[in-house]
Amino acid sequence: MKTWLDDRFQMPDKMAALLIKFLEQSGGKLSKRAREKEFTA
Repeated sequence: MKTWLDDRFQMPDKMAALLIKFLEQSGGKLSKRAREKEFTA
């Protein structure tokens, strides 16, 4: 999944790892809190 993200989006490795972790924890859906606080950009 990291390779796919790297190919499509420009973000630091830490942010990509965090995104993957959030998606794994929530069954592929990003929570409202994560969208508003962590990934507003």
